[in-house]
Formats: sequence, structure tokens, C-alpha cells
Amino acid sequence: MAKFRVTYQIDGDVNSEQLHFEIPGEVISCDDVLCALGSRLKPSESWPFVVATIPLSDDADITERAIRLHRIKAACNYLSLSNISYLLEGQSLEIYC
Repeated sequence: MAKFRVTYQIDGDVNSEQLHFEIPGEVISCDDVLCALGSRLKPSESWPFVVATIPLSDDADITERAIRLHRIKAACNYLSLSNISYLLEGQSLEIYC
């Protein structure tokens, strides 16, 4: 079970909001965080994006990196987000998507 806090900002809003999540499994990438946030912001819609099942390796090629970056940007656009980050429980480093 993964526990984490998401801080996000909706386009055009000056204030950030925070939500706490607990999801089965572990957080692999921003895909997991965006999917969880999407289930709260748009609960009546199923998540339209692929969620990575393995972390991006340090030696991933440029194509794989571009695909993941494009997917994250598309998901942020879908949710009307201008900013999103997450902090895993027990960690001190906040990760920005």
C-alpha cells in the first residue's frame, strides 16, 4: 500500500491544493499519481491514459522518455493542472511531475 500527498494547482488558480492518497501497490511514476488524482477530480470518468508498470530506467532511450513526458503533459492538460507534485510517506524529497 502506497501513501502519499499530492500538491496541485488548477490552471488559472493562484492557490495550491493538497490531497492525501492511499493506493494498492507502489507508486512507480507520475502516471500513478495523476491517475489517483484523476479519480478524485473526475470520479465519473475512467482514466484515459496508460499507467506505466515499471519505472523509467536510468538508461532509457530518448523515445521512451519523450513518450512518458508527452503522456504526463497530456494528463495534466486533461485535468487542467498547471502544477503537480507528490511526496511519498516516509520520504523527504518531493517529486514534481
